[in-house]
Amino acid sequence: NKYLRNSLLKNNIQPTNLSVTGIRHTYASFLLAHNVDIWVVANVMGHKDIKQVTETYGHLLKEKKDKGHELIRGLLK
Repeated sequence: NKYLRNSLLKNNIQPTNLSVTGIRHTYASFLLAHNVDIWVVANVMGHKDIKQVTETYGHLLKEKKDKGHELIRGLLK
């Protein structure tokens, strides 16, 4: 994190209080929000299965589930 912070300051990138973990979470959230398959996200994040992804990003998956149900209702109208 110290190296990251120094790099952000050196290159005048804002915000300068980012952490490696925060960037990792943002990356996984971004992938899920852009419909990358959960198995692919788990693999990219270095997990052997989707358990950790579902536990950490369950709120995003619930949103995707709700949108999926809306899509199904629209298709059946």
